[in-house]
Amino acid sequence: MDHQKANKHVKTMEEKLKEIECKLLEFSAIEDDRVQQLRQISQEGDKEMVKELQSSVKDDEIERVKPLFEVKSVASQSELKQLRAALEATEAKLQEEQVQTTMKMPDRVEMVIERLNADGRDLVSESGIENVFVIIKKVNLHIVRGDLNHLFLLAQASQ
Repeated sequence: MDHQKANKHVKTMEEKLKEIECKLLEFSAIEDDRVQQLRQISQEGDKEMVKELQSSVKDDEIERVKPLFEVKSVASQSELKQLRAALEATEAKLQEEQVQTTMKMPDRVEMVIERLNADGRDLVSESGIENVFVIIKKVNLHIVRGDLNHLFLLAQASQ
């Protein structure tokens, strides 16, 4: 009987051992799944950390370079102001020269007309009078255009 009891006890123990082995395998599989999930979570966290680090590095680089662009921008604005001032000064000078030229124009036109009148007196023939009228028309045209140099050339050509 002791032998049967011992056999029964061994069978019970074997069944319990098999049951424990099954539970151990089940727990092992569950634990493997948890480890996989933790790895995945860790990798996702690592990816997120890498993204945050890259973003932080970019922000730091932008902040580091930003003052250089601000300095260049200020320098460009200063240079632009200087160029505008130079342009305004040049325009003012040009306008003053145009005013001076315009003020001298009546005297020069009068001088050309006097020369033409003097030259016209010498041209008494019909063809000479026609030349004087042509020259006077050209003078009037060039007065409108303001081309004084051309007027002097015309006056010299008529002589």
